[in-house]
Amino acid sequence: MSASASALKKCESKLVNRRKGESAEEYVGRLTHISAVNQNITELVDLRMCKMATTVFLYNNKIGSLKGIEMCKRLTHVCLQHNRINHIEHLSSLTLLRKLRLGYNHISVFEGLEGCTNLEEIHMEKQDLPDGESLVFDPRCLRALSSSLRYLDVSGNRIQDIKDLTQLRKLQYLNIAENNIENMQDVEEVLQANRSMESLWINRNPVCSIQNYQNIIIIAGVNLKTIDSNQINNLTRQFLYNMKNRLRVNTGKRGIARDKGDSVFIQMHTPKFPSKFSSRNPHFVAPLPLKRNAER
Repeated sequence: MSASASALKKCESKLVNRRKGESAEEYVGRLTHISAVNQNITELVDLRMCKMATTVFLYNNKIGSLKGIEMCKRLTHVCLQHNRINHIEHLSSLTLLRKLRLGYNHISVFEGLEGCTNLEEIHMEKQDLPDGESLVFDPRCLRALSSSLRYLDVSGNRIQDIKDLTQLRKLQYLNIAENNIENMQDVEEVLQANRSMESLWINRNPVCSIQNYQNIIIIAGVNLKTIDSNQINNLTRQFLYNMKNRLRVNTGKRGIARDKGDSVFIQMHTPKFPSKFSSRNPHFVAPLPLKRNAER
């Protein structure tokens, strides 16, 4: 079944009244919000009738191809999660597009968005891919989105390599949880490239088995406020910065090379606070002397 006028005319029937003598095609052509959810739609050829549409909700269908959506030049929000889409195509001409939801499809390559230079938010989580395949990134696509993209969710896609995400520069939210990421240096480089990032989700990756991995991330992400669901407070950040500086000074005095990266030092040196009974503890209070029997 295609996205026919009969299927689309229900979209805003409660908000936009159909004029007397107006055909279904003319009525649909006036709609700005298209909602055809759970309609068993398989293709978007007839979406070309929706010339005034700015937002389309077409999730939970059986759409396999995006052909036809390129005719809706005014689109700013597209929701196509839970479909059967294999390739990102026919979207590059949507220059006004700001939010795109393509989660739970069959997409294996992040591509085809070079013309969407106003795109701020992309959801592409949990693609249903064959065993052994993972989501990969087209560097040209990421480069085109480097100045606009603020929000990216690619969780649950068996991703191993995230180096290409350093092409992005304005990310504020990144979800790369539930993947196969092992290299902490790649994570650090992505954070350093996106210095405005405030929230990172990275749980359930092999890289999380590294000792004190969250400390390494806090050092690299200068403006991070949350890692997974954990808030980062200023005291923790300042303590880690101070520890990092001390380690650099100490290793420099001992003549140890520093080109191995700060990650190594953060992993090797776990912060240990002195015991409350130790005189090195700044809150240590010496016990009162015991009274002798003669003084009693």
